Order: sequence, then C-alpha cells, then structure tokens
Amino acid sequence: MLTNQAETIGLLNALITALDRSDGAAKAGDASAEQRQLNAARDFAKKVSSSIKNSASLRLTLASKWPAGLDVSISEQDALKFRDGAIINGFPSPFLDQLKKLGIDGLDRDSVLQDIIIEQATPQSIPGFRALLVDPKWRAADLQLATALTQFSRS
Repeated sequence: MLTNQAETIGLLNALITALDRSDGAAKAGDASAEQRQLNAARDFAKKVSSSIKNSASLRLTLASKWPAGLDVSISEQDALKFRDGAIINGFPSPFLDQLKKLGIDGLDRDSVLQDIIIEQATPQSIPGFRALLVDPKWRAADLQLATALTQFSRS
C-alpha cells in the first residue's frame, strides 16, 4: 500500500511537471514542445488513474486483514478533552517527541500543532481505522478522480 502511494505521488509530480512544461512551451510559442508535454501529461494521468484504482482495492484488502483488536475509535467527548487539554496545557511530550523524531520541529511543528487545534475546533467522532479504509465516500471520490484523469488521458 505504501509503495502504491509513493508511486502515485511520483506520478502526480510528473503530471504537474509535464503540464507546467506544456504551459511554458505554449507561452514560448513552441507548439511542438507543447504537444509533446501534453502527450506526456496524458500518459501520466492514465498511470495515476490506474494507481488510484489500485489503492482503493488495496485499502479493502488491508481492511479485511486488519485485526479487530487494533481498531481504535475516538469519541467526540475524547476529542474535546484532547483539544482542551492541548490548548490549556500544551501537547503531551510523547506526542511532541514523535514529531521531532519525524523531523518536524520549529515552525513546522508549530504549524502542525495549530492545524490540529483548528481541526478540533468542531470535534467529531472518528470511526475506527478499518471503517475509514472501507469508507464509501473515499472510494467514490477515488473513482471520480480516476475517471476524470482517464478522460483527460483520452482527450
């Protein structure tokens, strides 16, 4: 699953680069280079579409193998408690230590912490991990994106 995500990110970056180059070629009046870059972008879009479709089935496979004992849900009350505690007392040091281990410190850490507090401004229940993996809204969004990319690849 991580390999699939890494591949998708790489392909998306290549798609963006090809579109940027196509735009640059158009601005420079080089129709041939513009067309080559659009063709490359279409090819990357087709590959991204396939990768996104694969990720949906990989999530379903992971969900079917996910041990029930590892599935943790967060209630709205617990989310409120966490948010209020973070605002009043700061974030727990083990959490901050993990951010540091991930290379997130200084302004980046402050930005992450601020985003968490803002996200929790209107806390809601968070379903278990398995439920997120099989979320029909996520699957529908993936399929819409894959369809749009496929349409672009055929244009």
